[in-house]
Amino acid sequence: MPAVPSARELSDFYATYNDTYSGGGASGGANLARYARRYLELVREHAGTGRLIDVGSSNSPFPDVAASVGFDTTLMDFTRPAGLSERVDFVAGNINEGRIFEGGQDAFDVVTCWAVMEHLPDPRRSAGVLAGLCRPGGILLLSTPEIGTSLTRWSLGRSPWFYPPEHLCLVSPQALGRIFEPLGCDLLQHSRLELTRLRYFARYGIGVAEAAVGWPVKRLAPHLWEQLRDSRRHAFQGVSCFVLRKRGQAQGR
Repeated sequence: MPAVPSARELSDFYATYNDTYSGGGASGGANLARYARRYLELVREHAGTGRLIDVGSSNSPFPDVAASVGFDTTLMDFTRPAGLSERVDFVAGNINEGRIFEGGQDAFDVVTCWAVMEHLPDPRRSAGVLAGLCRPGGILLLSTPEIGTSLTRWSLGRSPWFYPPEHLCLVSPQALGRIFEPLGCDLLQHSRLELTRLRYFARYGIGVAEAAVGWPVKRLAPHLWEQLRDSRRHAFQGVSCFVLRKRGQAQGR
């Protein structure tokens, strides 16, 4: 893209983002609820209760779902979603600014950031905020479009996940680990995120097929592969999920 949007431009863009966001696709918003339940499953694999902050939820019901099962839940975003439950605390802010709100430093047992990393102009700066919100010994869970894997490195075309000013960057598993390691966070788990096995095999079957075609082209006709990479988008759209733990021990609580 010619230029990264400014902080003011991003704030203006996301000031009205909740008005139309429904999770994409043709589900009419139903997938937001499905993903919220899936996110909760992932969180409960690593934490039973405690203080949880979800960053950048937009209209996702995940904060309400987390609060309903006993998490002391906070949402941080540009604007408060219209349907957010009163039992969820709301903090107006965003991690693009690189600063932690008062009382937020090392305050949360669980930090979640679902489908947000791709929206960030400076992932390193924002990762510092996410790590800072997490208490020592706490966990961070993030999801972001899949990039930098065999299914994306070989495909004939560039990723359809990149579309500024909404999606500004794509972060590979290797890059994400390098971003968070100096912040005191160890990558515990990297997996693929999907709602059902049927959807998983359908989505990743497309990825395997595209990579299988692209691999011999890249090896035998690299110039043609590069031309196709620049001129088209591949169909595969995978989602990566990461679990990190912040090093250190929790202080007396």
